[in-house]
Amino acid sequence: MASPRSLSARPVRVLIRTRLRDSLAIDPSIERADKEFIAQLCIKLSSSIDKTAIHHLITRQSDNPRQLDGNKQSDRNGYVDIVFDHNLPENAEQPEVIAFKVSIRDSLWKIEELHNPSIKGVVNNTVKVWKEINLKHGLTFPSRGDIRSETWLKQGVVDSR
Repeated sequence: MASPRSLSARPVRVLIRTRLRDSLAIDPSIERADKEFIAQLCIKLSSSIDKTAIHHLITRQSDNPRQLDGNKQSDRNGYVDIVFDHNLPENAEQPEVIAFKVSIRDSLWKIEELHNPSIKGVVNNTVKVWKEINLKHGLTFPSRGDIRSETWLKQGVVDSR
């Protein structure tokens, strides 16, 4: 398995796919865990972090685990997707997307870059849809309300915490 690409100064949208248990191992609060997850990943992939280059967009948690290729898995812990922009202008349209599957075992991070041609379209469309939902409901995008579960989206409920 090849090493994941470095983030360094390149402009890119990033998807982190991890298990809820791994996210909560960083911090028991999902509201803090996602930001720390982003920071830790940036440090591991570029050996430093420039917080001004990071623009956190979405944290989505689900009770129905599945891989990006659509295969179901039976893991009661669910998964978390975190999307953020790295060195991108605020209104970037269809930027390059890098996706990583991250797991943590005994404080050791396993970072695997995901290679799937549909990732860019799926991630960029998701960001576009979430932005439209927020604007429709008079909310800014991104906002801390952009921590949603899959169930909330299916029910058409926007959490505006």
